Amino acid sequence: MSVIFPEYVSAMIARLRECGYSAYAVGGCIRDSLIGRTPNDWDITTSALPQQTAEAFAVPPFRTFIGNGLRHGTVSVYMDGAPEELCEITTYRCDGTYSDYRRPDSVTFVRELREDLARRDFTVNAMAAAPAEDGGIEFHDPFGGVNDLNAGILRCVGEPHRRFTEDALRILRGMRFAARFDFVLEAETAAAMHELAPLLAHIAPERIGVELQGILLGDACSRIAGEFPDILHRILPGCTPERAAPLLSRTENNLIRLAVLCADMEEKTLDETLKRLAFSREVRAIVLLLIRWRNAPLDTHRALCAIADTFGENMSGGSPGTNVYFDFRRTMDGDTACIRQAEAELREIFASGACYGVSTLAITGRDLISAGIPAGPAVGEILQRLTDAVIDGETENNKEALLTLARQLDC
Repeated sequence: MSVIFPEYVSAMIARLRECGYSAYAVGGCIRDSLIGRTPNDWDITTSALPQQTAEAFAVPPFRTFIGNGLRHGTVSVYMDGAPEELCEITTYRCDGTYSDYRRPDSVTFVRELREDLARRDFTVNAMAAAPAEDGGIEFHDPFGGVNDLNAGILRCVGEPHRRFTEDALRILRGMRFAARFDFVLEAETAAAMHELAPLLAHIAPERIGVELQGILLGDACSRIAGEFPDILHRILPGCTPERAAPLLSRTENNLIRLAVLCADMEEKTLDETLKRLAFSREVRAIVLLLIRWRNAPLDTHRALCAIADTFGENMSGGSPGTNVYFDFRRTMDGDTACIRQAEAELREIFASGACYGVSTLAITGRDLISAGIPAGPAVGEILQRLTDAVIDGETENNKEALLTLARQLDC
C-alpha cells in the first residue's frame, strides 16, 4: 500500500512547511490511496491558523478562497496550472458540543495532529500522510486505520455513541462506506448505529438522500440492506429491505436498486418521500413507472407494444428505456425465459420500425385535421384507435390507409 501525492498537493504541503507549519494530507484521500483507488479530492490539515494559511498562499502560483468554512478553520486553495484542483486546508481542531446532531457549535484550534485525527468518524478516515524529505512518506495512524483497512473493518474512532451523537449523518456514512468498500461494521459501531438511528430525524432530508444514493451505488449494498433494515425503514417508510436485500446484487443500476427497495411502497407515499429526500423529478418518475409496470404481462404483442410505448427504446428525455425495464424485471423475478423472449421480440419491433404507439404512426393529428376531422379531443381518440388497429394487424401503417380508416371511425 502506498500514497502517491498529486503535484499540487505536494506543493501545498511544502509551502506550509516552508512557512514553519506542519501539514498533512488527511482523511478519505489517504484511505482511497492505500486501497489503490484514485481519490476524488484531497484535503490537507495543518497547524497553521486560518489567517496564517491564507497568508502562506497569498503568493503565486497559489490562490485562496475564504468562504463559510473559515469559522471551522478551512481555507480553500487553488494552484495555477491545476485550475480545477482545489484543496480544503483546515487547521488542526477539536470540536465543541453538537446541539443539532450534525455540526459542532464551536471548534477549538489545537497544535497536535493526533487531537485533530481523534475527532474524525472512522479509523480508516483518521490517517494522515505527507511526502518526507528523504523521498519516502511520513505517515500517521494513531487509531489503527491501516489494520482495519487490511481487515476490511469499519470502526469508529473512540466511543461509537459519542461519534454518532455528535453527527447522526455518520450513521448513514457508515452504511455508505461499508457498501462501497465491502467493509464489515465492527460490532460496537454497528450496535450504536442501530440504537441511535432515531437521531436521523435531526438531519436534513436532502443530506439523507445523498447518502442513500451512495449506499445504493455500493457493490455491497445488498448485504448492508440486510444488516440495517431498521434504518432503511426509517428513511423510506414502507420499503421492504428484508425482501429486497437478496435481489439488489442482481443489478448494478442504482435506479433499479431504488425501485427494488421501494417496490412495495404505496405510490403516493413513495413519490412524497423521494421528493422530500431531494431526488430529482426524473428519478422519481422513472422509479414510479418501473414499479407501476412491475407485473405487466409479457406474453402478447399488444402488451409488448404498450411496454415499448411507455418506456421507449433507450433511456432518454426522462424515459427509462425498455432495457432498464427488463433489467428491473430480471432483478425482481430472475432471468426467466419469458423475459428473454419478450426482449427479443421488442428488439425485432424496434429494428423493423413497426408501429407500437401513437408516436410511431404514419400520420399525426395535424394530418387528421387537414383531412377534415374537427380539432378537439376526438383527434387523440382516433389516433389511439388507429394505433390499436395497426398493432392488431387490421390495417397498414401508411398514411393513405390510416386516413381511409379514420374517416370510417365514429368518434
